[in-house]
Amino acid sequence: MAWRNLWRNKVRSLAVMVAVVIGLVAGMFASALVEGIMSSRFTNFIENQVSHMQLHHPDFIREREVQQFIVGPTLPLQDVQGREGIAAATTRTKLQGMVASASYTGMVELVGILPESENRTTNFARHMVAGEYLSDQVSNSILIGAALAAKLKVGIGSRIVLSYQDLENQLVSGRLSSAVSSTLATLAMMR
Repeated sequence: MAWRNLWRNKVRSLAVMVAVVIGLVAGMFASALVEGIMSSRFTNFIENQVSHMQLHHPDFIREREVQQFIVGPTLPLQDVQGREGIAAATTRTKLQGMVASASYTGMVELVGILPESENRTTNFARHMVAGEYLSDQVSNSILIGAALAAKLKVGIGSRIVLSYQDLENQLVSGRLSSAVSSTLATLAMMR
């Protein structure tokens, strides 16, 4: 009896079936899209920013003060790089600072790196939009994100000024030349 009732009004029944199928397909597509975006963002965040493991001073994550650093390497970088299962390792110095150009001044997170080992760890060089990756041949160079470059209204070789506190809480400033990377949204990298 239900089967006969289902086909009593064929147009209505087909419309409901098509709506259910379209709803199921759209739901599966949306779910797969969200899962893919989240997976991609997670992988990108791990590979390009935090890596798989970090060592910090116990209070650094909470307070982010320049005085909170690991005194002496707990494990020398070469020892860590030589361990089984370690693809690459690097050291970084992170601190908050100010960046200024002729048209903009604002806060940034400064990350001091060892260019060669950082590139093996996070592959920053492959995300370069313009300019050259950091090297020992060019002094006073900086790698900045495309969004920050747009805010500062600077291009390759433009001069910007960084200011930050040193270990004695003295204000230190330096003038640097810029190169631009696509994925480092507001992250300034200094060496």
